[in-house]
Order: sequence, then C-alpha cells, then structure tokens
Amino acid sequence: MRHQRQIVEPAEKTSVGKMNEVLLLLGFTGLTLIIVRGSIFHGFREWLLRMRPQDLGYLLTCPQCMGFWVGLLGGVIYADFLLVPLYAGAVSLLAAMADRWVSGLAAQHGK
Repeated sequence: MRHQRQIVEPAEKTSVGKMNEVLLLLGFTGLTLIIVRGSIFHGFREWLLRMRPQDLGYLLTCPQCMGFWVGLLGGVIYADFLLVPLYAGAVSLLAAMADRWVSGLAAQHGK
C-alpha cells in the first residue's frame, strides 16, 4: 500500500502558520532595531557614516529605511513572491513605530 502525500495550499495555513508570520515580522523588526540602534553595530555605523554618509551611512541610522530593506530581504527568503512588498512595508512601519516608542521610553527615564 502506497502513501500519498497531502499537499497543503498556502491559503490553508493554520493559526500556527499565521503566528509564525507574526513572529517573523517581529523578528525582522527587532533585527532592524539592532542594526540601527544596537551597540554591537555602533562602530560599523560610525565607520560607514564617515565613508558613505549620504547613502549607506544614512540607511544604517534610519529605522524606517533599514526596516524596508530587512523586510524585503526577509520576504524574499520566507514569503510568497506576492507578499514581499507587504513584508517590506510592514517591517518598515513596525521598525519606525518601535524606534519612536523606545526613544520615548528612554527620554522619560533620562537616558
């Protein structure tokens, strides 16, 4: 007796699949903030700002800009082709909002 493989169409994703998409978006947002604000990339950002301040240097200091590119790359790797622009826009928006929120918290606490 042969076993047949069951094909699951993308439209039939389970709630776990949708939760994974939410986690991916949050993970990409976190990665964006680490690149743009994290101390681990501080030296690299400063060096790039000295070398290429108008383009790449600015990209590494703008959460919304970097979020777009992180989301675009993440969408290419993890999402269906038609969802790539959605990932790019969502991560860009989430990164900008998260950065403003974290900056507001830091200002409240005098950091």
